[in-house]
Amino acid sequence: MLLSIALSDISGGIFLGGWETAALTALMISFGIIAIAFAIGIGFGYRELEEWAKNEMYEIFISGLIVVTLIALINILFGISINLAGGNPFSIALSKVSSMIVETNGQFLTLLLYNIYIGALSTLKFAFFIPIPILPPPLPTVIVIRIGSYVTPWAGLSSLMMGLDAIFNVLGLMIAALLVEQVLLTFIQVAFLKYFLPLGILMRTFPITRVAGGTLIAIAIGAYIVYPLAVIYGWNVYNQFKATSTPGNPGNAMEHMFFAPISWNIHDTTNVLASILKNFIIISIMFFLSAVITLSSIRSLAGALGGDPDLFGLARLI
Repeated sequence: MLLSIALSDISGGIFLGGWETAALTALMISFGIIAIAFAIGIGFGYRELEEWAKNEMYEIFISGLIVVTLIALINILFGISINLAGGNPFSIALSKVSSMIVETNGQFLTLLLYNIYIGALSTLKFAFFIPIPILPPPLPTVIVIRIGSYVTPWAGLSSLMMGLDAIFNVLGLMIAALLVEQVLLTFIQVAFLKYFLPLGILMRTFPITRVAGGTLIAIAIGAYIVYPLAVIYGWNVYNQFKATSTPGNPGNAMEHMFFAPISWNIHDTTNVLASILKNFIIISIMFFLSAVITLSSIRSLAGALGGDPDLFGLARLI
């Protein structure tokens, strides 16, 4: 069954987005360039050009071996993923990131409503006045003086709004990090093997661009295979250790947030804010860990393919 899935993927490009056609075309163009150089070397007696073409044939063979191995590896990996998890790594990773975005947006909306509620409650006033007539009875009352005051029993809650503003910034960063992951997953799935891999194969044809070509191939392969798996791993860690006292989770303290301030009980509120901070820390750590894992894998692969281990300076980030 797995073999049949792999064969159908190779022929139809169901999971690979048609990148294999572009990669094989680039491989054939490289072979054609070297073949023309070899023919010119033989025809015009250019010994150096003939020797150069022979040496470059070996590099084309290596590039072809990389493409064939990659087609088999990705199809096997995606076939196993579909059989065990019901989808390829990219669809699973995008689904997990989307669920985290929806959950975080729900937290943001709930805290926005809570912020409006606290703002209204902290400015709520209760006034009382005692009317006092200037002329005592039975004389007619001409002017009445009102003596009284007003109280704002929950005015102290205005300081809580400063903390809520900080939490809004944290939630904004959480949503931004998740959106970056979502965009990267989509971009890597669509463009890396379809555009970067063929470009890298072509650049490996010439000695002057061979290092850059090997680096592009390493970036395309490493990001395409490793990054979605790293994102799925990050979601599993987040789902296991995330706080449960946030909006959208059953049995959480959020259901008591709106009534707690009236009784001057902010314990439930602080629990929710602390839980959001905990989730922010987990998302931030896994966001950077996914990037480190991917860059480390690409760096190792670049060294094996004769590329630049510094990844054009990107390796300095890890």
